[in-house]
Amino acid sequence: MEGIISCIRHRERGGIFVVSGIEGGFKSVEFRSNRSFSVGDSVRLDGIAELEPASGTDLAKSVEEALGKKISSIMRAEVYRKGVEPLDSITGRLWGRLESAARLFLRKLLLGVPIVIRFHNDADGSGGAYSLYLSIKELGERIGFAPNTMWMMNRGVAYSSAEAENDMLATNGYSAIEKPLLVIIDFGTAAESNSGISSAKGKFDIIWLDHHPMTEGFRGTELEHYINPWNFGGDSSYTAGFLASAFSKTFSAVDTEEYENASFIGDYSTYADTGARGNEASIIFDLVTSDVGMALGGGRMNVTPQEFEAIFANEKKRSELLRYANMRLGEVLDAGIESLRRYKGRDFEIFMLDFEDVRSDESKYPLPGRFSSKLLDRIVASGHGRVMVIVHVGAYLLMRLDKELCKDMSLLDIIAEVKERYGEGIEGGGGHRCAGTIKLRDKRNKRGVINSILGSLK
Repeated sequence: MEGIISCIRHRERGGIFVVSGIEGGFKSVEFRSNRSFSVGDSVRLDGIAELEPASGTDLAKSVEEALGKKISSIMRAEVYRKGVEPLDSITGRLWGRLESAARLFLRKLLLGVPIVIRFHNDADGSGGAYSLYLSIKELGERIGFAPNTMWMMNRGVAYSSAEAENDMLATNGYSAIEKPLLVIIDFGTAAESNSGISSAKGKFDIIWLDHHPMTEGFRGTELEHYINPWNFGGDSSYTAGFLASAFSKTFSAVDTEEYENASFIGDYSTYADTGARGNEASIIFDLVTSDVGMALGGGRMNVTPQEFEAIFANEKKRSELLRYANMRLGEVLDAGIESLRRYKGRDFEIFMLDFEDVRSDESKYPLPGRFSSKLLDRIVASGHGRVMVIVHVGAYLLMRLDKELCKDMSLLDIIAEVKERYGEGIEGGGGHRCAGTIKLRDKRNKRGVINSILGSLK
């Protein structure tokens, strides 16, 4: 096989090399060697053991042509359809953008170029990452290649300069024929991500898949492959997890319905079906991403799709985690109901809770954001209508509106008003119309901000 060195993972001695060649149209092969090669070198690979300089000056051009034909042969012609008209209509409008991004993704994938995939640590972000993982795996089994993917769970809703620096460090040990690729799933649609975007923009090609409403000043929309259903007649119910799954359907037909529904359920989408496949997966995603150490052992901070796959394949482990999640959530909600403080809004009720009243030193599950949504569910189920929930913990205020109240109010408006009023005192804030978060620079100012919000709602 003749080809060019398209990626090198450097080691103390030699490296791990990816050769992209023209055997059978296009093929990439990974091998180890203590010999010295540079990216772009032409080689003849005979049984992996022997490497000699390849003849011909047009090899790189031939590989490029073969790669283009290979990508075209992989791309699926039909638009992915869920069988739900509003979803399918939005998907149809953004399909061309997904195809363009997928061609870039496949190019990096087949060349062995490093790909960093960051996903939000909830059921939506995890469901999208897992759907993409299954599609990459299916493609690899079908055509064979040397993928170079790194999965990073993101604990915040912004892509900060610190995250960008970590991603650059993760790819520093590689040399590649092109820039590495950064894929963002389900976070970062606020101005707080601008510093990370500025840091990463020159170092990575970027694909950004999200469904959060975009705030004023957010620079992610300037990216070539920024894709958000809000720009195609959709809203937040078209989840980022489903968007990532639709993205993967441009090159794979693997069944990801269960994990699409998990993302719908986890993000309270109008398309969620709690009676269909995906409910248990949603719980597993939420639990594991909340408390990685408890679920996987040790002082773990990150989880990969391969580890989710192992859990789903192990019925005993899966059942144990589900039992624990349901028991723990029930305990925390019971304690939360007992500790609620109640206020009167204009024509609705406000329920407030200090999360410290229910926090456990032994478990990080549920995280405050997910707990806030579950607490709202419990309050509404008890017979209260038109409800707002505020859960505060440390420097964070987490707010939720029930569906009826959300028709008349938007938390994004409240967050924007707080940012304007308190200026530099607000480190960040954003989310959705019915679910949002404010982060203060100094938690000692929390009571004043809460009183200001309560006063504006009377």
